[in-house]
Amino acid sequence: MLRAIVREEIRAALADVRPTGAEQDAYLSVSKAAAFVDVHPDTIRVWIKAGRRSGYRAGRELRVLRSELRHFLAVGDPVIHRETPEDSSMSSFEETLGTLLDAKLAPLRADVRTLSLAIECMRRNLPPVLLPVREAAQMLGLSESTIRRHISQDVLPSRRIGHSVRVDMSALRPLTAEEVEREAHRARIQVPRSRGSR
Repeated sequence: MLRAIVREEIRAALADVRPTGAEQDAYLSVSKAAAFVDVHPDTIRVWIKAGRRSGYRAGRELRVLRSELRHFLAVGDPVIHRETPEDSSMSSFEETLGTLLDAKLAPLRADVRTLSLAIECMRRNLPPVLLPVREAAQMLGLSESTIRRHISQDVLPSRRIGHSVRVDMSALRPLTAEEVEREAHRARIQVPRSRGSR
């Protein structure tokens, strides 16, 4: 019910604003518009650029509505407002909808931004998946010969790419407590005792 009344009022207002008959299709070139208003063509271009008159492009040609120029001659020099009531109601609806969407999406955008930063930080902190032996030795704090020995004993996961050997860092995992104890025990047994230590 309310919508029908609003539509009728908008149509009535548009009927008063819209040009009729021959005026509706009468677009003038800049030079004809200047002659019609009795000014220089550059003045028409300046008015259009400043927003004081409405200009319409037809290809490369700039055109002006004759009805706007008549209105200008009759009323004076108010700035022409291009929006019709339908346009303003549509733009206000779009602005309201945009504002509501922005309000609802703002927390989500903040969460996405936070997660993106966290993922980027994690990605920077993760080592590359496949490293050459030299870089793997530096990263693990071991010598290159120890890395090569571990590769040959299948202690370190590795892949061969052409002639080079790469250490698969993604397959490495930290040692469990039991494995640390076992390795420490093995190291104590393998260390030869010096003669004067008894």
